[in-house]
Amino acid sequence: MVREEAPLRFAVCAVNEAENDAAILVWGQEFPDGRVEVVPDLSRVRGSFRSVDSLLRRMRACGDHPLRLVRLDPERPPTTPGPL
Repeated sequence: MVREEAPLRFAVCAVNEAENDAAILVWGQEFPDGRVEVVPDLSRVRGSFRSVDSLLRRMRACGDHPLRLVRLDPERPPTTPGPL
């Protein structure tokens, strides 16, 4: 049960293609229901969002560098029946 309910981790990075560089703006967790919680690294964005897409829309509206979503965890494992 814990593995199926665990949030998936990710980072949102600002990409500076001219200098072949990137910076981590926020760290986030995506829950099985799609909601997202983020904490800032180099950004001031913090809080809850309905989805990764809504987070990215908000962050794109506030910045001028392209953004990249980098997932740290593999996809969520399928639910397997078993004892708790």
